[in-house]
Amino acid sequence: MQLVHFYTRIELRNKGKLVYTLKSMQAKPYNAAVDVTINYSNDDTPSTTDVTLHGLIKSNSDKFIKGSQVDIYAGFFNSDKTVHLIKHQVHGTITTIQPRKNDSGDWQLTFTMQDGEKYDNLKPIKVKQSKNVRLVASQKSLESKIREFNSSYNKQFNLWRDKNPHATDKQVKDKRRHYTNLKKAARTELSSSWNKKRKYLNAHKKYQKKTIYQALSFKAGTKGSAIIKKVAKEAGISIGKVDVVYDHVYLKGYVAKKKPMNVIREVAGDCNTNCYWQHGYLMIKDFAKQTKLSYVATPETGLLQPPEYQEDSENGQSWELSLLYNPDMTTGVVFKVKHPLSDLKGWVIVLTGTNTISSGSTPTSDVTVMLYDDYKAQQAKKVKNAKNKDASTAKKIAEQKKKEKAKKDKEKTKDAKSKRAIRRNSHKLDQQDAQKEKDKEKDKNKDKNSDKNKKKGK
Repeated sequence: MQLVHFYTRIELRNKGKLVYTLKSMQAKPYNAAVDVTINYSNDDTPSTTDVTLHGLIKSNSDKFIKGSQVDIYAGFFNSDKTVHLIKHQVHGTITTIQPRKNDSGDWQLTFTMQDGEKYDNLKPIKVKQSKNVRLVASQKSLESKIREFNSSYNKQFNLWRDKNPHATDKQVKDKRRHYTNLKKAARTELSSSWNKKRKYLNAHKKYQKKTIYQALSFKAGTKGSAIIKKVAKEAGISIGKVDVVYDHVYLKGYVAKKKPMNVIREVAGDCNTNCYWQHGYLMIKDFAKQTKLSYVATPETGLLQPPEYQEDSENGQSWELSLLYNPDMTTGVVFKVKHPLSDLKGWVIVLTGTNTISSGSTPTSDVTVMLYDDYKAQQAKKVKNAKNKDASTAKKIAEQKKKEKAKKDKEKTKDAKSKRAIRRNSHKLDQQDAQKEKDKEKDKNKDKNSDKNKKKGK
């Protein structure tokens, strides 16, 4: 039984609520004239659909407003309506609408809709974060307090030495021991008081919460698919499917500073995956994983003209096909082609196209296709290059980390040697000071003995 009658249904929703349905079945009571041009492509920007409705009364045309959501269904059915091939064609948002006009008694309403929802105007995602800021100042470090006391006692000792230049070795030794004991006692007392104060401050901590907003960020090692899903969820972007070709790993992490759709496009590009719109829904997946249709395009099944080869194609070798309207036809569809007057044979994949419904004319699907095997080969090459690039990046990062570690180890070794040298020099200086003290005492003793000898001589 042949499917010879064409069917169109347009559903209008305002704020998610169904407010109007228009059906066209080429027979009363559903004989409304409808003109629809549905565009689709493998670009990451939404395509547009142009719609003209004929014979609408004003009360119904007033329901179509900018921002409304529209769903279009189309296909064929048989004469007794027992068999049909009717499918959802596109979901979109009305972006521009023209005033209703009368053309020779025919009231017409024309509007343009964009695939899906309007996501491009969404602002970059900012994540709210709370940070505790301590209001009560913390105490000085224990080491700094001890240094202050040690410095004070050292000054007192040096002052005593200056005032007592003729002190004996025993007196100097006793005085040094006295100040050393004072330092130990001060250290003990300071430690006790410092610990008590620290316990008090910890028990009486006061914090104030400070709210900051930062760009959504992802840690090192995050996969591209995880970023896409998280950004889409946070921004309220509906994605029909996420199935990346190559799940790129961001070894240095990722910060989503751009608008959500730009972030999704960028990450999908890094994953060598097409970001496109299919039937009005955002899809992020590889064409090579599309389900193959059982449909074979031949002159008998709806191939209206021989395939036309396109020489200047951005995608390499491609062909233009003109088909009888096929509800399954959209970007990414895979099917077979066979025409006696063309060398194009086998599986092809749809890159771009236009489905046209025009009152009084045969509905058609005009598509640009390329050989499916060629597309898969292109994709495999891109994935290989991406993997090699990521491997090279990972190697560079590992080498950089190794160099940084070696540099830190070298600095630590240098610092340790410097500290040891300082300790050795300090020890030497202490020995030199002690030797100087001894020499001074010897000189004093010599002077005393000399004075005694002089007195005896007299």
